[in-house]
Amino acid sequence: MRVCRAYPASVMNMDIFAEIKGYHGPVMISHGTKDSIVPVSYAEKAYEVYQGNGNHTVLHLLEGSDHGYRGKYFEEACGYLGDFFKYVLK
Repeated sequence: MRVCRAYPASVMNMDIFAEIKGYHGPVMISHGTKDSIVPVSYAEKAYEVYQGNGNHTVLHLLEGSDHGYRGKYFEEACGYLGDFFKYVLK
């Protein structure tokens, strides 16, 4: 995965959990348990922050998936996303 040089500099000192705290809409988080780029604990913490706002929040941990959701994990994530949209759009 390639990102431009400015990306790491812009997020290095960002408190992402403070940034997301102000959002009050529905949230779906999916995260691969074998992600070597972003630790699962970040998804779990984000889930807690969003729930603390009273948001409708769901967390799906894709057991065995890495950061890219390849193969069966892509299909699994799409299924969760479809269910989430059904809830949000009803």
